[in-house]
Amino acid sequence: QELASLAWSFTACCRSASAASWCSDRHLPSMAALFRALSEAAPPRLGEFAPQGLANLAWAYASAAHEDAGFVAALGCESGPRLHTFNSQELANTAWAFAVADVRSDECFGPGARFAEMCDRVEWNDKQLNQLHQWSLWRAETGCEWPPLPPQLERRSRAAFASAQVHPSRMQRHVCYALGSLGLPSQEEVRIPEGYSIDVATEWGGVRVGIEVDGPSHFRTDRRPTGSTVLKRRQLRHFGWTLLSVPYWEWEALRDEDRFIQRQMQCAYLAEALDEATGTRTTASGDGWVAIDCTSLLDEATAELED
Repeated sequence: QELASLAWSFTACCRSASAASWCSDRHLPSMAALFRALSEAAPPRLGEFAPQGLANLAWAYASAAHEDAGFVAALGCESGPRLHTFNSQELANTAWAFAVADVRSDECFGPGARFAEMCDRVEWNDKQLNQLHQWSLWRAETGCEWPPLPPQLERRSRAAFASAQVHPSRMQRHVCYALGSLGLPSQEEVRIPEGYSIDVATEWGGVRVGIEVDGPSHFRTDRRPTGSTVLKRRQLRHFGWTLLSVPYWEWEALRDEDRFIQRQMQCAYLAEALDEATGTRTTASGDGWVAIDCTSLLDEATAELED
């Protein structure tokens, strides 16, 4: 239990914005070493772990996006026969963790397992319903013929996921302004049939592109995406979206005191990134120049004054 608590606490700390200064690059080797040590020490003792410990280990590995398919599979072998002792939080964390890791576990979810049955016996909050829906999307993603969630619970989890509140950032708004300067119409917070909300949708070279404007919460302190971000990107691509991630540090690097120069850099950045995401080469970026509409600079300045 102490091993599981250590993994959970360390991962939760490094995911916290308030801990970002502590969980800096100098601690990343310690984090990697911790997971390596756990992968070596825990497997022979998994039978000693309580359900909470098993679920916390799975959650920690997934949240940190630490890849160790063998260890996650071992967690599945141990957790599967004991799912009838898991509470709702433990079931949700386990299901979500396996979806993030993309490790199939017949022991947990297969025809002989009791996951779907147990899901019908406990109460769920909205966060847990969101996790269950992402597990259902993963089930569809893998094509595994595992028992689905009970129909009523599947509807509830989809509804909870699709109605989750979104909070567009100021950076997201500025990306939209820059798209406007390129003459590209954009839509914010596009809710797709699978329930995800895509930050910004636009079209480039005849290709519909989803743009994820990714702030610090989407990344570990080494700038690798968190498990939540990995899962969303993978599932959106599976369901047919061409994706472009705009990481916060790359966008912040485009700042300039001269608004016009700043907008030129932002537009050039987006044009090149959209080319790369769609596999096209546009006239705007192909000759090293970008044509921009300066009127959007006035729109942006007006909006900032209103804020």
